[in-house]
Amino acid sequence: LLLFLFALGKCCVSSLFFFFFQAEDGIRDAQESRGLGDVYKRQKRFDSIDEQWRALQSDSSSIESTVEVCNRHGQLEKLETLEEMLDLCQKALDEYLGTKKTAFPRFYFVAPADLLDILSKGSNPLDIQPHFSKCFDNLAKLEFDPDQVATGKAHHAF
Repeated sequence: LLLFLFALGKCCVSSLFFFFFQAEDGIRDAQESRGLGDVYKRQKRFDSIDEQWRALQSDSSSIESTVEVCNRHGQLEKLETLEEMLDLCQKALDEYLGTKKTAFPRFYFVAPADLLDILSKGSNPLDIQPHFSKCFDNLAKLEFDPDQVATGKAHHAF
């Protein structure tokens, strides 16, 4: 039961974190540094994990007893396999975030979830404002020209 709940939590967290391969920044960087094949391979791996997890959940939803679900033949092995595959995804995510932290050392002070949010919304400075205080002391907000904000070209602050 504990392994099942642990795997459930890990899948949910990994689903949240692994969206970075769909983010524009992640795809662009991966295309430049590793070629398209690597991105598709990682995305396919995660899609496979997600599909298997959804199938497990769908199969289990009709069974009312949690103990019965956990004791089904092969359930533990399936969960352990999914966990191993998620660990590979997590390592890829950590490697990706490490390259971003190396490029901009202030990112070392930002939590992984916040860093992913920054990277996925990096082209819109207004969307990343909540994270400024995590990167820079005494900086919580910048003001942008309203005309530039309206056109999506807000690149300079007052």
